Amino acid sequence: MGGGSFGDSQTGYGVGDWFTDPVHNVNNGYCEKTTDGGATWKNIYTGIPVDLLCCQAFGKNILYVAGSNYTSYIGRTSDGGASWDTLHLIDKVYSLPAMSFADIGHGMVVGNDDGTGANPHGVVFSTTDSGKTWQKQYLPNAPEISGVAMLNDSIAVIAGRGNVYRTTTSGNFSSVSNQTYDFQLQIFPNPSSGIINIQYLIPSPSSVSYQIYNIQGIQVGILNLGVQNSGTQQSTFDGSALPNGAYYLIMTVGVSQETIPFTILK
Repeated sequence: MGGGSFGDSQTGYGVGDWFTDPVHNVNNGYCEKTTDGGATWKNIYTGIPVDLLCCQAFGKNILYVAGSNYTSYIGRTSDGGASWDTLHLIDKVYSLPAMSFADIGHGMVVGNDDGTGANPHGVVFSTTDSGKTWQKQYLPNAPEISGVAMLNDSIAVIAGRGNVYRTTTSGNFSSVSNQTYDFQLQIFPNPSSGIINIQYLIPSPSSVSYQIYNIQGIQVGILNLGVQNSGTQQSTFDGSALPNGAYYLIMTVGVSQETIPFTILK
C-alpha cells in the first residue's frame, strides 16, 4: 500500500499498486475504502493502470490521488470512488510520493523525475482551482522531493534528502530564498509544555532571527537576535500562552533559512 487519508471519523481510503481488476479484467490502480472507521475495507478501481502512491480525502466522497507507472497521474473522485476524473496525465514518468491540500481547492503533489539522468530533479505540481489546472515547478540540481505540508492556501514546505524549500505564494518558489542550509537546528523538548530550547550552529558571524507559525500559517511569534558569532548557539521561546497543537519555527541566518516543526502539548 501507498498513502492513506480519512475524510471523517468513519470514511477513509488507502492507495496502492495497480493490479488486474477482476470485474473488468484490465489493469487498474486501486484504493481500499472503509466507511466504518477501518473495521472493514473494500477495493475501488480508478480505471488508470498506475501505482497510486498518495492521497488526500475531504469528507465522505472526495478523494485526490496521485501515482505513476508508464505515465504520471493525478486524479480525483467526487462520489466516493464510483467514478474518477483525470486531473493531470503526464507522458513523462515522475514518481509522486506525497501530496498535501490546504483546502479542497489548493494543493500540491511532489516527487522527482524518472531518474534516467545523472542528477534527478525534484518536481512540484500545484493547483489553486481544485485540480483544473496545475503549475509545474522544476527544481534543477535539487534532490527528489518526498514530503510536502501546506499550512494554508499560500504557505507550504516541501522536503527531500535533507533539504527544505518553502513558498509563501502558493507555489511560486522563485519569490523567496528557499534552500535550507544545515544549521543543525534542534528544538527540545519536543513536544513541549511551553518553554522550548532552540539550539543551532552558525558557520560564520551572521544576523539571526526566527518566526513561529501555527498550522494555519499565522505568525504567532518572532524574535530578532541580532548578529551572533559562529559556533553553537542557543535561545529559548516561551510558548506557554499558545494552545496545544503543531507549529513551525523558521530560522533565518543571514540570507539562509531552515524550518523545523514542533508541538505544544500541555
